[in-house]
Amino acid sequence: MVIDNFEFRFATYNHSSFNIKYVSANRVKLLLENSKAMVEIQGAINESGELIAPKRGKMGEKIKEESAGQVRLRLYNKEDKRTYEEYGYAAGIEIVRY
Repeated sequence: MVIDNFEFRFATYNHSSFNIKYVSANRVKLLLENSKAMVEIQGAINESGELIAPKRGKMGEKIKEESAGQVRLRLYNKEDKRTYEEYGYAAGIEIVRY
């Protein structure tokens, strides 16, 4: 993620953590964090379609998918104590097992 020409990286090599804070049939909230920053991602599906997906070699899993989902990103920079927030209204979102 690049904000004001500074790149924030969330990866295993910089000891970032990943947590699923909340998940339901039409909403999800995720948290990525490392020593420099924390980003919260919230996604919402309004009008989903149901698709069949593979599970253990068979097409037996049902998932919800939308190509016009809503997403909210909020990044907190731990070094300068600033918060950045953005919204998107054309996000592709899949929620599995709900």
